[in-house]
Amino acid sequence: MKVIMCILAKRRGHMVLKKESIGVGQMKSKLSEVIGRVTYGGFRYIVEKRGKPTAAVIAIQDLQKLEKVERDSRQKGKGESSIIAEFRKFRHTVQKRRGYLSDSAELIRKMREERIHG
Repeated sequence: MKVIMCILAKRRGHMVLKKESIGVGQMKSKLSEVIGRVTYGGFRYIVEKRGKPTAAVIAIQDLQKLEKVERDSRQKGKGESSIIAEFRKFRHTVQKRRGYLSDSAELIRKMREERIHG
C-alpha cells in the first residue's frame, strides 16, 4: 500500500494539484505531522492499494463540504422529477400547437450547412 499526498497549489494564477507518494509505514510513523498538514496546510492524502485509490485523509472542512454537496444533490434529485415533468408538459404543448416536434439534431445539421455553404 502507498499513500499519495495531494497538494493544491497556486501557480501562475491557476490552482494545480501536486501529487507526491509516501509509504503507509512512513505515514504511520508521521501521523501527527500528516494530520497537521491536512488540518492546517490544506494537504490531502489518498491511500492506494495495488495502484487503486481506497481511502482518503482530508480536512474536516472538506468532509463537511462533500456532505453538503451530497445533501444538496439528494434534494435536487427530488426536484428534478418535477422539472422533467414540467418539460414534458411544455414539449407536449409545443407539439399540439405546431402539430409536430422539431428534431434538434436535424436543426443543428441544417444550421451548420447554412453556415458552411452560406
